[in-house]
Amino acid sequence: MRRQDREITELDELLEIINRCDICRLALNDDGYPYILPLNFGTEVNDGKLTLYFHSALEGYKVGLFEKDNRATFEMDCKHELEYFEEKGYCTMAYESVIGRGKIRILSDDEKMHALRQLMNH
Repeated sequence: MRRQDREITELDELLEIINRCDICRLALNDDGYPYILPLNFGTEVNDGKLTLYFHSALEGYKVGLFEKDNRATFEMDCKHELEYFEEKGYCTMAYESVIGRGKIRILSDDEKMHALRQLMNH
């Protein structure tokens, strides 16, 4: 991150931002190109490890992509606000975002109800 003075590294602060977001963009590898999907999501933290849950059919293009390569990157953002400084002739966007990466796996049948609850809670 270029502006390290704005970087948030504390898990509790990251979770506050995540809880304000309603969409998570998931990027998968599509033969050298990113394939990006906006998805609703649920979260869970165990022993300092964040797990994101996504709902999906068990077949289709995205499932085929993560069966070939289960690595993924995610991004979510919220609190968008245009900041305009007329006297400086300058404007920018203020927002909060969380970016990370991990690996995707399909849950077992025994895990699915718990994951659905996490999705619904979010």
